[in-house]
Amino acid sequence: PLFQSGCACRPDSGMGVGHIHCFQDFARASFADDKKKIKLDCDVTKCKHCSQLKNGILKFEMFLTLSKLCDPDCLTRQSDQGLTIAKVGALMKALNLLSGALLDGESSSGDSFRCSRLRVIFRQKNLLNQIACPELRLKTEFKLSFEIGQILYASKKYQVAIDFNRRNYETFLLNNTRYPEFKQEARLSNIVVCSYSQSLFEAFQAYSQKADDGNDPPYHHLEEADRLMREVVRENRDFG
Repeated sequence: PLFQSGCACRPDSGMGVGHIHCFQDFARASFADDKKKIKLDCDVTKCKHCSQLKNGILKFEMFLTLSKLCDPDCLTRQSDQGLTIAKVGALMKALNLLSGALLDGESSSGDSFRCSRLRVIFRQKNLLNQIACPELRLKTEFKLSFEIGQILYASKKYQVAIDFNRRNYETFLLNNTRYPEFKQEARLSNIVVCSYSQSLFEAFQAYSQKADDGNDPPYHHLEEADRLMREVVRENRDFG
């Protein structure tokens, strides 16, 4: 049985990190379990012996395996036209798993993994055209845009991040008038506003470190970030 020789999370168990193919088999078995299949990660991220969360190559391999099981052609399919609702759901889940695998590798591999995850997220944004409900499509798009913004300023593309998050923020404000129910989505509002504010603050910090070159720090970024965060506090107080 899998893990019979000990716990893979413990270096003193005699098992080390285990064989990669064993963890791939574990992912396949979890995907076949109707109860576990309901969850995005199919319950593979937590060690059944010590309850620690798996990280690094173990999580990467299992998420990659789960992604292929959901849809092996999630990145190479030429067209999404004619996909059933169930197929769109499976494809989106496959891309979410692939994005999760890449996210875990960003800390060690940096820009190469970030660029790959950007490709996956833009693939998800294209897939949203197959979702008929405009409210659900927009909510998902705002959340994906948040991830793109995170990647941009993690890659130190500060001005690009500001421009992207500003457009996302302006689009959100516009859709608040079209879809009144958006005004009740405090968490969604926080994601959009905080992402824009963070990109402004990150840019201010980065440019402030270069202030010795004779250029003044962009204080207008800091002022706008402060205004946005006050907006978040005010809205959360209204919802609370």
